[in-house]
Amino acid sequence: MVTTTRKKMIMVVDDSQGVLDVMTMMLELGGYQVTTTIDGSDVRNLKNPLPDLILLDIMISGTDGRELCKALKKNKKTKNVPVILISANIDIEKISKACGADGYLPKPFDMKYMLNLVEWHTSQ
Repeated sequence: MVTTTRKKMIMVVDDSQGVLDVMTMMLELGGYQVTTTIDGSDVRNLKNPLPDLILLDIMISGTDGRELCKALKKNKKTKNVPVILISANIDIEKISKACGADGYLPKPFDMKYMLNLVEWHTSQ
């Protein structure tokens, strides 16, 4: 019997194409399937299959990542998808707790730390 395991799907939401490119490369090297967007409405309108984890920047063009996180956590369909907020804001820990995020990743981030954080949240 052959069993195939599906790669964990990570959605990265950031308004910097450079950040998206670097995170995509690192996550794909780590064995993940990656989708990216710079548009907060893509997060509000998630379709199946849902990502296994969302890495969400707080400041997205025209959208507040904190409000997106709150909306995801209130939605019955997406409330169990882990959300990790990304920001250079020095209060990122407090902000992530206030909006119900599952974790946070301070910018600039260490790639090894980011991969360990993703691994931990996708193996739960």
